[in-house]
Amino acid sequence: MKARRNQYKIEPLMLCDDNDNVVETINVRSDYIAMRNRLLASLGDIQKLSEDHATDEAIGGVVLELMKGLYGEEGAVKILEFFEGNYTEMITIVTQHIYEDILPAVNRLLDERRKQAKAYGRK
Repeated sequence: MKARRNQYKIEPLMLCDDNDNVVETINVRSDYIAMRNRLLASLGDIQKLSEDHATDEAIGGVVLELMKGLYGEEGAVKILEFFEGNYTEMITIVTQHIYEDILPAVNRLLDERRKQAKAYGRK
């Protein structure tokens, strides 16, 4: 029997300059299942804080932890440095990356694993 690990790749976040040249590529961490659970919890926390009119610091703290969970400590720092304090733009771009690239890829992975588990259970 041959065994190999499935290779799943989530599109990285590419930070570009004004001329659309990629200046930094931030890869997404590979522990997808744990990441999905943290991601959904963090997005819920951000939504609740926004609804409760929490301080920008409180929301920023959750966003920073979310970015560390997705991109690692080094990636989160690079993103913060790239946006130079423009937090609204940063959150918009990171959120777009989450909804357009990360969540769909992780959900595809989970669906595939469910199908594999079902197929294994039938044998």
